[in-house]
Amino acid sequence: MKYVGVDGCRAGWFAVIIEENSVSCSLYAKFSSLWAAHDAAACIMVDIPIGLPDCAPYLRNADSLARKRLGGRGASIFTPGVRGVLDALDYPLACEVNRQLTGKKISKQFWNIVPKIKDVDCVVQANPSCREVVRESHPELCFSLAAGRELIHGKKSPEGIEERLAVIRSRHPDVHTLYEKALNSYYRKDVARDDIPDAMILAVTAWSSAGSLRSYPSPPQYDSRNVPMAIWYHEFS
Repeated sequence: MKYVGVDGCRAGWFAVIIEENSVSCSLYAKFSSLWAAHDAAACIMVDIPIGLPDCAPYLRNADSLARKRLGGRGASIFTPGVRGVLDALDYPLACEVNRQLTGKKISKQFWNIVPKIKDVDCVVQANPSCREVVRESHPELCFSLAAGRELIHGKKSPEGIEERLAVIRSRHPDVHTLYEKALNSYYRKDVARDDIPDAMILAVTAWSSAGSLRSYPSPPQYDSRNVPMAIWYHEFS
């Protein structure tokens, strides 16, 4: 069985792959290329909003539920905009579209990842089977659950990276050894240091769950395109 954890990076998508006898990493410019390479995976967990509402009051519950579970680091989970925002030409227009449909503008953080959201959304809509394999998740939530506690340091600081690598080491030592290899294999302008642990914990979460992932909300909501609007996680023992 193959389990994949994916984090968006400057060069595209950084993936960590766990198979029965190997652990590896790869970089893909487009999500379609990643899906073509791993469409036989048991689970692909990716840090990106998947499934978007069209308007209020039919908004996502996943983000507020996961934010509540994460506690002090809940601010790292932001609320996505509506699907209409994906076609906006600039940030002010996107804010206006979202305001008309929900009463609120979108965050700059969401706007900055709209190209990545569209990249995944295109693949998910074109491949219905993808919806049973590709799961939206959140690294900070997975780290907290794997550690059994709230993490102390920010993920971009040296202390934060070491704290997160220690959590990974406790759950899958072979994945931990991949960190230095990934650092040496990719330029920082393409894959940032914190992208690597984020993809690692998503892969470890998928692998540890062995198919028993849970979701916020449960059961998942679905958008008008029949795409799940849920954040998936695993209750580590």
